[in-house]
Amino acid sequence: MYFKNKFHNFQIVFIIIFFTKCDSFKKFEIIEKFNISLRYDPIQIDNINENDFFLLDSIKIIHQKKSTTSTNKYKLIIPTPVYYIDKIEKKEFSNKTNSIDLAIRIYEHLKLHKKYQISNPKSIFSVGLINIKRNDGEKIIVKKKHLYPLLINN
Repeated sequence: MYFKNKFHNFQIVFIIIFFTKCDSFKKFEIIEKFNISLRYDPIQIDNINENDFFLLDSIKIIHQKKSTTSTNKYKLIIPTPVYYIDKIEKKEFSNKTNSIDLAIRIYEHLKLHKKYQISNPKSIFSVGLINIKRNDGEKIIVKKKHLYPLLINN
């Protein structure tokens, strides 16, 4: 009887862990394409929080509330929709960003990588749309949370 109850408890724990793990996989969306277009959803952009991120191949693009410059080739820090620019006498001053500004920051960072072609700089500066292709002919892999407001097309 003792063994049966212990085995039953193990089954319950296993089922809970299994469904928790499956649920965590559902939180992320993975897109693999040869040509990819990225654009922040201007309606949902205000839902971005600090430390929200997406991955573009091996580059982690992460949001921070403080305006910070990233020097790492594989990590780009971009602002949250409202970010802090200065603090004077205990008062913080903030600024607001938009989908075009975020696209420009991503574009500037991708220019550092020799493996990407950006085919439409004009649309980046006008509507925030980045068309990306890899020079080596491999697929681009984008991983993001389902609710992260990044629109991905090919």
